[in-house]
Amino acid sequence: MKVLHESPSMTSFSDFSDAVSDGLISTDVSETSSHAVSEELENYSLSVSFGSVQVREYERIVGDHPDTKVGVPLSIGWAFYERPVVPIEQYEGDRIRKGNIRMTSITRENLLHNVFGIPEDEIRNAEMEVQKIKNQRVHSSKQPMAAAKTETALRGISKNLRKGGWKLLKGMAAATQSGMMVSTGSGFSSGQSMMF
Repeated sequence: MKVLHESPSMTSFSDFSDAVSDGLISTDVSETSSHAVSEELENYSLSVSFGSVQVREYERIVGDHPDTKVGVPLSIGWAFYERPVVPIEQYEGDRIRKGNIRMTSITRENLLHNVFGIPEDEIRNAEMEVQKIKNQRVHSSKQPMAAAKTETALRGISKNLRKGGWKLLKGMAAATQSGMMVSTGSGFSSGQSMMF
């Protein structure tokens, strides 16, 4: 029977799992009874701890997302600034809650122009491009409905033609067999027949 060796330096779950993998703690039920293991684990205190947080602030650039209702959208670029490492308690206290992250179009425009130095003409061009994408989305969303209506109508027409075509062919075959088909030269191209 293996014995649980308690190490005073183990303070986290990862230390506990390392001790298990190193063979310091037995988890093999066949070697020890589960009751003995549970008693030994009760003496060992497990704890969870969180480390510090490091935040990267990415540059903001002119975006092209068409769901922006007014003004130019924001996107993030590749460049970033790493803020200093802070304890999680401080990070949670300073963090902006989700409800406060919406910006007005004027705030977005001022941020892009004044903070990140993006020229006014680039901002205006981006606004026009976003409007163009919105219009294309509206047009393409209407297009499938019109195409579906056209397809349904064509399906109905082709179905009627197939039904009528078979009836016409059957009628022509019956007329030919009964001798009612007469070949004429006037009004029809050569080789065509007329039924009476």
